[in-house]
Amino acid sequence: MDLVLFSEEATENLRLIDVSGLFRALSVNSAFWLRSLMMAAHAGNFGDFASVSLKNEKAMQMLMKDHAANFKLINSGDVRAFYHTDRAVYVPTVVGWRPGVMNYWNFGTELGRMSRLASAIPVAEIADNDFTLLKTSEEKRSVMYVQEAVFREAIPFFSDMVRVYESKVEQFGATASTVTVIDAIVNALLNIILIVMTLKTVQVITLVQPGVVACRLALALPRSTGKKFYAYYKAEHQKLTALGDE
Repeated sequence: MDLVLFSEEATENLRLIDVSGLFRALSVNSAFWLRSLMMAAHAGNFGDFASVSLKNEKAMQMLMKDHAANFKLINSGDVRAFYHTDRAVYVPTVVGWRPGVMNYWNFGTELGRMSRLASAIPVAEIADNDFTLLKTSEEKRSVMYVQEAVFREAIPFFSDMVRVYESKVEQFGATASTVTVIDAIVNALLNIILIVMTLKTVQVITLVQPGVVACRLALALPRSTGKKFYAYYKAEHQKLTALGDE
């Protein structure tokens, strides 16, 4: 019971809290990394541009991989419901920003995909200050999407996911406390039953032939233990005899 409750349930929920918090940090980092790409492009610093682009690409690969792994490991109805509950979002299109709906699973996947796409933007394009949606490429729209979505939708999404997992941990704590109390009660009842049975056994021995029981006990003991009993009772007998003589 302890192994199932702690190792499988509590440890997994704590891991998912840690991963969901990491998603929130990675999404914010991605917004700043893409901003750094723009600054490097304007400064003509191509080495930094390539380094930051690669860093963002690897981070988003990790986010998408862990997001998919967590989806496969859903272990409760509350978590599954959160993954599939739609929310209002805004997405960039060629005709402007348009409202839409996404659930947690689709949003995490789309955020990672578009951030990776933004990492592939050419230097000249991100250095161009024209961000009119109608005139931009998909890579540049992805840069704009990440900058908007991270603070508008990603942080609330990932923060709410953390709260769902924290709620599961709290439920586990209540269950573990209940199991502990029940376990203590059962152990107490077993001890009481053992004490009652022992007392009844003593009463039965008293009613039978205590001398026979004592002799059979002595004969059943190992020889070394029997010698110790014999030496003890012999010494006690000698003490009593000495007292009687006085």
